[in-house]
Amino acid sequence: MDLERFNSISKEIIYENINIADKDQNFDIYFLYYTCFIAYLIEKYNLDEFDKQICESKLHFTPVKEENMDIYQYFSSPYLKYLYLRNNIHIERLTKDEREFLKSKINSTNVLDQEMKFFIEETYKKLIFEDVLENGERYLIAFGPDSAQLYAHNDAIVLGIRYDKYDIDSSDIRKALETSYNQEKYISLIIQQIESQSSELEILSYGDFNTIKIKEKEKTK
Repeated sequence: MDLERFNSISKEIIYENINIADKDQNFDIYFLYYTCFIAYLIEKYNLDEFDKQICESKLHFTPVKEENMDIYQYFSSPYLKYLYLRNNIHIERLTKDEREFLKSKINSTNVLDQEMKFFIEETYKKLIFEDVLENGERYLIAFGPDSAQLYAHNDAIVLGIRYDKYDIDSSDIRKALETSYNQEKYISLIIQQIESQSSELEILSYGDFNTIKIKEKEKTK
């Protein structure tokens, strides 16, 4: 998969909005790993095809504007309009050798090769695991504001799905309500189809009130 489109997003915005240990030291390998992990998931689970289905559904799904995205959706936005990777990546858990491997790939022209795919498969489980209680066990945690709708397992590959639910022509309230209902029903089917591919996948639906917008002052390329 060609990762060229990721050049369209601002590293400054990513840097300003992420929360990782030793940011200055880890940022380059974090950016590389997160980019490749997104691309890996798109390829493995055909996420771009599901994204395209939403776009072409004739149910008037409107993509979220960049300034209203959170940092997770922004990171996935070069390839996906509605779906995005919602996991945090605990890059500090890499071993010294694993870090050196990533450093060797930073300037590669074919970064998502078979070697990188194998590396992601061997490492992502320890990097996405959210050990909130520090006991190494599996349990549900909130991926966002504390809401029953935003709980997923702490070892899951968590995807977000979000569109502009409020950009519906309200001149006809009945039609707007019907469209909103049909959108939600359609998204539920898409979620079921994606999750059916793997027990590791869990998808959460986000909106304006349970996301934190990317910082406006850093929105320069």
